[in-house]
Amino acid sequence: FLNDPDVIFIRKENCSLTDNQKFLIAGVGGMFGSQLMYSDDPGLAGDEEKEMTKLFLDYSEKFENEEYGLTKIKEDFYEFYTKSSKYTGFINLKNDEVAISIKE
Repeated sequence: FLNDPDVIFIRKENCSLTDNQKFLIAGVGGMFGSQLMYSDDPGLAGDEEKEMTKLFLDYSEKFENEEYGLTKIKEDFYEFYTKSSKYTGFINLKNDEVAISIKE
């Protein structure tokens, strides 16, 4: 694998990911993984990194008791949903806009 799937990215230094990309990686990891880790020394985290960590943890706690499913809609575009039907959303792995129809 190219990246450990349970690792999230917090640091600003030596990381070219945007905050949205970092949040997507952490969100998907939190939904479909059993743990989230980061390898950087938390003691070196600045205020922005600490705030991002708090956002990740708050997100994880909100959805921690849900089971998730995933359906591929098209290349690099997925629908995720909770088996309880409480939550649904989309994961777009490209920068391209995608037009979708939402069923009621």
